[in-house]
Amino acid sequence: MARTAEPYRFFAFWRPSGARPLERLVRCVDGLFDRVYSSAYNPLYRTGTLAALCLAVTLVTGVYLLFVYEVGRPYESIRAIQGDVALGRWIRALHRYASDAAVLAVALHVLRVFLQGKTWGPRTLAWVTGLVLTGMLFLSALTGFVLVWDAFGQKVAVAGARMLRLLPLFPEPPDRSFVGDRPVPSQFFFMNLFLHVAVPLGIIGVLWLHTARLARAAWFPERKVVWGTLAGLIALALLWPAPLPPAADLLTIPGRVATDWFYAFWVPIAAAPAFALSGGTVLGLLFLAAPWWLRPGAAGRPAPAWADPDVCEGCQQCSLDCPYDAIEMVPGQHPEKYPLRASILDDRCVSCGICAGSCASLAIGPPARTARHQLASARQLLAERPESPKRTLIIPCRNNGEVAGAAESRYGTDGRADLLAVECAGTLHPATVAYLAAGGRPHPRGSEAGDPRPDRAPVGEGSPPLDGRVATDRGGRGRHRGLDPALSEASAWHSARTGTRAERGPARPPGPGQPLAAGG
Repeated sequence: MARTAEPYRFFAFWRPSGARPLERLVRCVDGLFDRVYSSAYNPLYRTGTLAALCLAVTLVTGVYLLFVYEVGRPYESIRAIQGDVALGRWIRALHRYASDAAVLAVALHVLRVFLQGKTWGPRTLAWVTGLVLTGMLFLSALTGFVLVWDAFGQKVAVAGARMLRLLPLFPEPPDRSFVGDRPVPSQFFFMNLFLHVAVPLGIIGVLWLHTARLARAAWFPERKVVWGTLAGLIALALLWPAPLPPAADLLTIPGRVATDWFYAFWVPIAAAPAFALSGGTVLGLLFLAAPWWLRPGAAGRPAPAWADPDVCEGCQQCSLDCPYDAIEMVPGQHPEKYPLRASILDDRCVSCGICAGSCASLAIGPPARTARHQLASARQLLAERPESPKRTLIIPCRNNGEVAGAAESRYGTDGRADLLAVECAGTLHPATVAYLAAGGRPHPRGSEAGDPRPDRAPVGEGSPPLDGRVATDRGGRGRHRGLDPALSEASAWHSARTGTRAERGPARPPGPGQPLAAGG
């Protein structure tokens, strides 16, 4: 890796064709939720972990319902639960509403992943297992509706049996059990009960596989989000009990009944079972095959990071910071001096650039997007603006259009500030901060336009890596040798203030002498 470098070259990460309008709409909705919850607790950035939390709620409430449910008299036992105002009614409602919230969170999670183009390459395993999890979630929920054996459960069972009849899997057409000439056998409810219990337990194993390639997988959101979500679900369960339609009657055609459209949207289509089954199969196969047919061409795929074996000192910090476990430590090129060196696992690397911001020796990073290139851009900025040391410098995240756009419109057009964009806050190298501080900025205290939203980062993790890298010594491992000891003071503001006013930006324009502001 050359000792000098050209300025940083941003990579245009791929997005699905035609997804830009929908992505802009999602960003607008994100902004509205930011104003209500702040970006630090916006539920739209935590859809995956919220889905897991809702699954946990259904498992806990399901244990109670399992003990009071009777397979031999399904509707009567549910009616008794519904009549128990003190306990059974709201626990059943909580079980129902948590499952609805789970499928809503999953749908939003799939939409966000799709719009960000995170469906191919190293993320193929996560995409495919995510679709498997979605199917398992629907199977578990639909068997639960059937177990109630009310008019809605009857509609779900009959519609599903008509579709299953088209498959050569059963010795007798399954829909014959619902013609009304004889009672539905208890074995039918026992089978549904078994699936309703076993499938969620299987979801736990698939969820582990779903997050297996993440170095710091979080299954649940932040504590405040957890408590807020639980409080909202419990309040809804207490104030709005889950409906209980009339008991199933196979001798009548159910009329209009309370329907859970989150899971039963397909029931009207099942009136044409062949069309519903074939359409669902084709749609499912298209989604499963998305990593192979919906991906960029060779020119649109970012090259993986590369580590210079002659420069790498084997500090292991890049390996610790990598979000995808894409860096392994192998015997060093110069074992007498540095026993280890970093080696990139190309099949796992997403070219996020987090490693470039971690390396004290500037030995690693994606092509043309290393810390050396970032420093070259900083040198170019100071060379083009000799008066820059007297002005504010804002370092926004280039991939966060709101932050970068607001910074440009407020301060970049009237000459009050200079902008040095980075690809992600996690790619900002301490050497860049130290270099800018040395250029007349020894005590940066400006207002930042931060963005702690890792779910918004298309390739990185948002601000958390920068917080640990710059604002602390990371347990003694994170000090970058050769940098000014004032680096922590020059950057500590980031960790202390991130997530409070990220969406609104500075309260007032920073003046001269307030030279450094960053975010992303």
